Amino acid sequence: MVSKKFLFVGRETQLTELRKVLNSDNPEFVVVYGRRRVGKTLLIKEAAKNEFTFAFTAADNITKLQQLANFASQLSKQFNTASQFSFKTWFEAFFQLGELLESLPEDQNKIIFLDEIPWADTPKSYFLQALENLWNTRCAFHNDIKLVVCGSATFWILNKIIGNRGGLYGRITHQFKIEPFNLYESSLYFKERGFKYSKKDIADIYMVTGGIPYYFSLMKTELSVVQNIDYLFFAANAPLVKEFNYLYSSIYKKPAIYLDVVKQLASVGKGMTRQELIKNLNINGNGGFSNVLRELEECGFIRAYLPFEISTRKKTSKNSQYTLYQLIDLYSLFYLRFFNEHKYYNENFWSVNFRTPSLNTWRGISFEKVCLWHIPQIKEALGIAGVDVRVCSWIGKFDGEKAQIDLIIERKDNVMNICEMKYSADKYVITKKYAEEFEHKLNIFLEATHNRKTPVITFITTNGVKANAYSSLVQKQIELQQLFKY
Repeated sequence: MVSKKFLFVGRETQLTELRKVLNSDNPEFVVVYGRRRVGKTLLIKEAAKNEFTFAFTAADNITKLQQLANFASQLSKQFNTASQFSFKTWFEAFFQLGELLESLPEDQNKIIFLDEIPWADTPKSYFLQALENLWNTRCAFHNDIKLVVCGSATFWILNKIIGNRGGLYGRITHQFKIEPFNLYESSLYFKERGFKYSKKDIADIYMVTGGIPYYFSLMKTELSVVQNIDYLFFAANAPLVKEFNYLYSSIYKKPAIYLDVVKQLASVGKGMTRQELIKNLNINGNGGFSNVLRELEECGFIRAYLPFEISTRKKTSKNSQYTLYQLIDLYSLFYLRFFNEHKYYNENFWSVNFRTPSLNTWRGISFEKVCLWHIPQIKEALGIAGVDVRVCSWIGKFDGEKAQIDLIIERKDNVMNICEMKYSADKYVITKKYAEEFEHKLNIFLEATHNRKTPVITFITTNGVKANAYSSLVQKQIELQQLFKY
């Protein structure tokens, strides 16, 4: 039986731009990066129509000589040469690649695809210097050569390739950062593959997988969302149970500290400062730890932001000490909530418990993170798509009373949206108790911050707010379906 070939969905803008680059009349050095499983390789293959002059994927956790042996084998195979190559250095390997490229006719573009290149940069391999030499002495002089490099170790790509201050400085012609699917792209994916899911269904699976296409690809069309979550995580040999540790170890050479940070942030919704993390982890807060935080941020696992009371101040170098780091990777949040401290052996755990208060609490927290991934859609729904904003939260006190606001969209038009994010199966009901508590919280915030901007109470919900005696509290509503805009 021949398997169905699905249409390529999502990434339309990147796909169009990458195709244009690969068909240009100039030499091109293209960098594609993003976290593991996000679909980088698939995008490149689609743009090139899977027609590469040469393609090589570096392997994880092998030696330089093993990498070179693989490279030599692929070189002989793909160029269909009688020679059996053997290399001791990357300079030799790339020299031979250059020789073979120049032996080909110049009547069509030649696409060289080097995937997962951070894995090839083993100690004392001089891979990067050899790559520099390949571009500067060969590729840059041939308008028909398009060199595409790719990797999941985002920080390595940014520092070693894009931010290179050596032989590759200023050489990159185009760069593409590939993000997880948003809700709109996720809906296209499920529709193309025959899933009959509602927008709420898609949001539910998004809160578990974080919009990672590979995780979607493991799902079965005949199963409901609840059943698919059981299959992915709780069934015997569930495909995504072991993914968590491999995800981090495949990106970071020494993953322990990254995992420690992620686990620590998973326990605090609003986030933690650098100093709080150092104290809780009992580590030396040197410059290396700052790199850890930057690497996690560049890979999309965490976000860094200034709390409201700091973001309103004049920017100074001292403000950085107040920066909060917040875990926003939905897959990591789900895994750490259900597998870090507890092990569930019931293959039907999600089906049995999906309506329990514990899971509803998790949904509320996860829905907040979904909203953070869809700030552009929220801005459009508010009619401020072109307005510069600061996205932050606030926690503080006034006259000894504490309060917290999880999402504030501070605008340049002297308005700020005070956002409440509420997940519910039906329309959200504002009770008298909730209305009183919210108004009290808002008053504490306004008094504590001496804010002069106009607050607009905004509710972001799955199904809207139910009209009753207290719903007039809400000045602006955004429903889940509005987060599905492109």
